[in-house]
Amino acid sequence: MKKSIIYFLFAILFSISLSTLNSCREKKTPGEKNEEGAKKVGEGIEEGAKEGGDDVKKGVKKAGDEIEKGTKKVGDKIEDATDNN
Repeated sequence: MKKSIIYFLFAILFSISLSTLNSCREKKTPGEKNEEGAKKVGEGIEEGAKEGGDDVKKGVKKAGDEIEKGTKKVGDKIEDATDNN
């Protein structure tokens, strides 16, 4: 008799725990899941674009600085060449 009561209580507790675990899950429609996934991807793309944009800006600035140095050197050489004549 005691074993059957213990088994019965164990079965009830097990059933309650399963129903609690399943009822806590948020239920979403496939459309909602797609929207959430698209939103996450969009946020990732925006973040990547910001980071990439910073790298591009730095690269362009560095290239601009190198061009300035190069044109200054060329200008100096032209001046030196024309000063001797």
